[in-house]
Amino acid sequence: MSAVVYFARWVLLSDMSLVENGAVAVEDGRIADIAQRGTVRRRPGDTIVNLGDMLLMPGLINAHTHLEEGVTRGQIDNLLPDPVAIITARRDAAMAAESEAVAIAVKLGIRESLSNGITTIADTFRRGTTPKAYVGERARVLAMREIDPLIPTDESAAISETPEKTDEISGYSPYALWSLSPSHHRVLSRIVSQKKLLWSCHIAQTPDELMAFGEHCGAIYDEVTARKSWPFHTKGAPLHTAIKENVIPNNGILLHCSYADGSELSLLATRHASVVLCPQYSGLMSLREFPLETALYRGVNVCIGTEAPVGQFSADLFDELYTMRCTNPQIPAAELLKCVTINPAKALRMDSDIGSLEIGKAADIVGLMVGSTTIENILEEIVMEQPKVGLVIVAGELVLNAFGKTPTMERNEYTM
Repeated sequence: MSAVVYFARWVLLSDMSLVENGAVAVEDGRIADIAQRGTVRRRPGDTIVNLGDMLLMPGLINAHTHLEEGVTRGQIDNLLPDPVAIITARRDAAMAAESEAVAIAVKLGIRESLSNGITTIADTFRRGTTPKAYVGERARVLAMREIDPLIPTDESAAISETPEKTDEISGYSPYALWSLSPSHHRVLSRIVSQKKLLWSCHIAQTPDELMAFGEHCGAIYDEVTARKSWPFHTKGAPLHTAIKENVIPNNGILLHCSYADGSELSLLATRHASVVLCPQYSGLMSLREFPLETALYRGVNVCIGTEAPVGQFSADLFDELYTMRCTNPQIPAAELLKCVTINPAKALRMDSDIGSLEIGKAADIVGLMVGSTTIENILEEIVMEQPKVGLVIVAGELVLNAFGKTPTMERNEYTM
């Protein structure tokens, strides 16, 4: 089978170094070779696509979002910045919306993501029909079924409905610690571990959550106890409680963790846990800044997601990177780029297949137009500016070409 060989001014490697005048050969949906253009493997019959001054990097990975909540975009912004009110309104509006409207919102969210260089999406959903909206779309979507039963008697039923890993379901996500009792949390943790499913949970996200766990009072505590008893009897910080109650499985994915301290982060690292940050959403909600430098120093696998379409934000990880860099100027650009590539690939247990440009991995490739000419400045430009996404390839298939030209599979050189 012939290959397609992409020439580009720069190619970003797995160690965050750059190859100048690089080339990536793609065959049968995978990367067959990666090298300088003069030494890359080429055979008679291969198609050469010259991308000029473009930079090629791995497709971005959105480690957490709620695509179905796109149906609420622009409808609940008046509730900002009250996190409890926003969370409740998002959930209720998405569940009440017409199925067709939700499906359209999901598809639009996937396409918006692709236009911004996102090729893999970890989507947390509530509505059972949501995964059907992924069908026919070009991005990789991992479906995380959210578990948040309204009454205690529903908890056992919700857990017993967890099937084997299927094409539709990649994992399960208790919405929050208070969604299940400690015993049911532990049962679910055992199930996902045995079935090799993903697990995620919103933890230590808001001040109201701190009050609920630490003082047994506040908006979240009142909302939960209006329909069931508070599931945790002892008082303490949310993350400390989760660790003490042993409800977080190894390789679990924790969402937000704005109110985490160094000792808790060290314990998460020993469990090979990942933390997903959503910088723009957290800023909009006026949440405390996550201790990013401490987490990286303690060995926590940090990723970035987009949470939900609240305010004017779109599904754009470059905007998230910019926001994170503005609040953490001491973190190198290369370290931040890992949060949208190899780190989320590890969190989703897909790092053998995606997250970096390496021989044998899936050819998920994004092409960016950059103006800088040195390695340090290029990485900084990607993080600090809004690079133009010119090309998106998923599993070797051209999905987006912002230049309006589509390379043909002819056996000659094609210049964009």
